[in-house]
Amino acid sequence: GSCAWIVWRLPEWKLMIAANAYLADTTSHLAQSAGMTYGVLAALKLGADDLVVVSNSRLALLHSLGAADSGAMTQPSYHEEVTTRLRSVRYIHVAQECNAAAD
Repeated sequence: GSCAWIVWRLPEWKLMIAANAYLADTTSHLAQSAGMTYGVLAALKLGADDLVVVSNSRLALLHSLGAADSGAMTQPSYHEEVTTRLRSVRYIHVAQECNAAAD
C-alpha cells in the first residue's frame, strides 16, 4: 500500500510539505492510518501546536480516535501517542469525491 500527507499552514493555506510513502505488505487501511501519523509528525517538526487532520477514510479516523476496534493494529495507538504533543487536534472526514487534495 501507499500513503500520502500534506501539511498546510493556516490561515494563509501555505503549502509546507507534500510527501508520500510506499509501505510493503500492508493493508490500505493501515497505510491510511500511517499517512495520518506521518502527517502529524511532519506538522510537529514544523512547530505545529494546533492541528486539523482531514481524511477521506472514516474508518482510519475512527481508529485514530480510538472509537473503533483496532484489533492487532498498533498504528492507532502510536498516532494517539504523537498527538499528545499537540495543544489541540481536530479530525474532519471529507468524502473522497470532494477531496481534491488526495488527487
